[in-house]
Amino acid sequence: TQANSLSGNVRAYYAKNNNTHGWWLCTPGESEYDPYDGWTYKAAYIRTKTGETGYFNTTLSYDRYVRPALVLDLSKVTFDKTTQTFSLAAAHTHDFTYSASGATITATCANTDGNCTLPPSTEGGTDHVATLTIGAEGGTYDGTTAYGATVTNNIPAVTGDNVGDVAYYKVDTEGATTGGTAQAGAPTGAGYYYASVTLTSGDNTYTAVKAFTVAKADPYYTAPTGLNATYGQTLADVTLPTGWSWADDTQSVGDAGINNFNATFTPSDTDNYNVIENVSVTITVSKADPTANAPADLKAVCGQTLANVTLANPDGNTPGTWTWADDTLDVGSKGINTFKATFTPEDTDNYNIIEDIDVSVNVFEYYDEVPAECEKDGVTAYYEDGDGNKFSDLGETPLTDEQTVIEKLGHSFTKFFKWVWDGFDHAILWIACEHGEDHYETIDVPSYIGKTEGDLCTEGGYIHHVATSVIDDVLYYTINTETVDQLGHKWKESEWNIDGTKASVTLVCEHDPSHTKTVDAAVGVTVNEEGTLRTYTAKVTVDGVEYTKTWTEDITVPTPDVPTPDVPTPDEPTPDKPTPDEPTPDKPTPDEPTPDKPTPDEPTPDKPTPDEPTPDKPTPDEPTPDKPTPDEPEPSKEIKGILGDVNNDGQVDSADALMILRNSVGLETFDDTQRFLGDVNEDNENIDSSDALAVLRYSVGLIDIEKIGTPVSKTVA
Repeated sequence: TQANSLSGNVRAYYAKNNNTHGWWLCTPGESEYDPYDGWTYKAAYIRTKTGETGYFNTTLSYDRYVRPALVLDLSKVTFDKTTQTFSLAAAHTHDFTYSASGATITATCANTDGNCTLPPSTEGGTDHVATLTIGAEGGTYDGTTAYGATVTNNIPAVTGDNVGDVAYYKVDTEGATTGGTAQAGAPTGAGYYYASVTLTSGDNTYTAVKAFTVAKADPYYTAPTGLNATYGQTLADVTLPTGWSWADDTQSVGDAGINNFNATFTPSDTDNYNVIENVSVTITVSKADPTANAPADLKAVCGQTLANVTLANPDGNTPGTWTWADDTLDVGSKGINTFKATFTPEDTDNYNIIEDIDVSVNVFEYYDEVPAECEKDGVTAYYEDGDGNKFSDLGETPLTDEQTVIEKLGHSFTKFFKWVWDGFDHAILWIACEHGEDHYETIDVPSYIGKTEGDLCTEGGYIHHVATSVIDDVLYYTINTETVDQLGHKWKESEWNIDGTKASVTLVCEHDPSHTKTVDAAVGVTVNEEGTLRTYTAKVTVDGVEYTKTWTEDITVPTPDVPTPDVPTPDEPTPDKPTPDEPTPDKPTPDEPTPDKPTPDEPTPDKPTPDEPTPDKPTPDEPTPDKPTPDEPEPSKEIKGILGDVNNDGQVDSADALMILRNSVGLETFDDTQRFLGDVNEDNENIDSSDALAVLRYSVGLIDIEKIGTPVSKTVA
């Protein structure tokens, strides 16, 4: 070893003053520090020619007078400070123990002879160590450079201990130092690697490893140009060159114009080159043709123009509006006719306007309704298309020929026209057809005597004949007054009065119901052969007319009960039952008065004589608390009900109107309550046909008189 390469142990010197050469050695511990001169060392010296040794009394700069010198194995030289002499040390043999950690193999000398010159592992330590270190920096792929490892080995060679060659492995995870795929040499391709070197000592091996990365390179690329799209498309519709893809091909190309989007470049060699993302690529977007399917099912009527036909945008079309190329054109004759139209999209910035689109219109002929008559069929209004098909509307609901027929109305005689009397026994009611034609129907209506004036039987007077008829809940009537001379009585049977075996008949005069008379009748009796039914027959003849009444009586005799052994016969007396003629102690004879039953003429304490008044029964002339004297006025009473409800059934209807009309002509007799409820026009209970008409019109909803149908009441004496 050259002395000049030793680290501060031996230096050659040359003394100019005496032209001498020699060696000086740094004496351990003999050093001092001067603030101006720095560290200086005192050293022993040996002269080259004479071999004289000594100690420099003055300090000698550490780096002065260094000259190339002879080869000297200083590990075998010992300097004795006391004697100021050098001597050769005994030979030292390393005895290493090894350990490996990461990129370093450490050799620790176990020989403790004190002659090991290896430095300690830490400053001031007593051990002696040497290391082997493997290093690898990696780099970026360039296609040619092999990225190898370097090994720095400071471990002195020891017989039997060998250091192998560097090995390389490729792994999947950055920083991994185990496993992987062995490489033939230092790698050139991008990837994750580690290098290893192994020291073998006997049967033991110690390996130092170092992970490194060869990074992928960025490829060279040029962004695509000249790309075009149409509004409404997505980036998936725009084709890129090989190796390029859109960052999001579902993204719309945007509005018409120049738009930029992010794309990704993927090189063919992705093992060694990076994928380049977010490269801005320009697309020129043009306007799109809108979806413009022509409106369908358009209908019109002959005589209209296209201005009468509304153009609606069909579902599924681009939003926009339709217009006729010329809306003043006539729709033409019935059938399918074609016209030109224009579609204008709402978004004209992104869509084109489409012109000269063919649009079909189905034109119908309209026929007005021909009304039906009483004796003639009519025809409904209908539309007819170009094929002769009929519809109730514009092509929606088809009609057969039969469905267009309006059946003839026939006659409906419901409208009152006039009355015509035919004598006094009946009147002819003329009814007009409700369809308004000059068609009439007549009804022969028998009349009845509604009211008489004067004593027709004995003096003569007037008979008011009444004919009535109800048509559609409307009551119509007419009165014909007959002047008559004395008529005499014309009796008719009214009712029979039966009293046991006696009978009489009450007759009423047909000319004047106020004339009545009651006549006793002769009664004959017959019994049937069985003796179970008695029949009575009453007969009387008045003015040559015989009146007869028959009634019956059941005279069946009940069958007596058959006596039992324990029941005596009716004629056999028992100890407890005396014979009929034998008086009992408890039952006196009929003529014998008893203490509890006085004789008929004998008054009792509880029964006064007929002429004797009792405390509870005054004499006939004595007034009672509940019965005033004849001169005392009767107490007042309240009558009430529903105005117009003369039959008291809780509702006002045509039945009440008919009763009021019959009362007005003398065929019905009203009591006080009926007179009060029947006077709906409130003219002092003067009930006449105007009241009947008001009730009838109210019942069918033609008028609404405030009080009719509401509860009313009044107090009368």
